[in-house]
Amino acid sequence: MTEPAQALFSYDSATNAASTITVNSLTPDQIAAASAGSPGGNGNAVALTQMANTPQIGEFTFTQFYGNLGSQVGNDVAAAQQDQTQAQSQLTQAQAERSQVSGVSLNEEAIRLLQFQQAYDAVGKLVGVLNSLTTTLLNMVPVA
Repeated sequence: MTEPAQALFSYDSATNAASTITVNSLTPDQIAAASAGSPGGNGNAVALTQMANTPQIGEFTFTQFYGNLGSQVGNDVAAAQQDQTQAQSQLTQAQAERSQVSGVSLNEEAIRLLQFQQAYDAVGKLVGVLNSLTTTLLNMVPVA
C-alpha cells in the first residue's frame, strides 16, 4: 500500500511566503529518494545533487545565478550611493556659488535695516522739532 505524498516544505502563502518556509517532519522512508525505475535506490537524490553543478538558468547553476544576482544588486546599491553623494556635493557647490553671486549676507542686511529704521526715527523727530519751531515762530509774529 502506497502512502499519500507529503510535501518536504510548507509555507503560508497568505503572508510573506519566503519567511514562513518550514521543513515538514518526514521520516527517511517517506522521502522519495529512489527513482521510479529502481525502487529502494537513490536515483532522485543523485539527480537532485547533480542539479547543483548543472547549468539550470541560462548558462549558470543556481548558485552561480544567485551569486551573480547578489553581485549585481550590490553593484547597483554602491552606484546609487555614489550618485547620491555626487548629487549632494553638486547641490552644496551650487548653493555656495549662488551665495557668492548674489553676495547677500542676511546679517549685513539686518544691520542695514536697523540703520534705516534709526534714520527714519531720527528724521521723524527732526520733522517734529521743525513743526514745533515753526508753530512757535508763527505764534511770535503779531497778527495785523
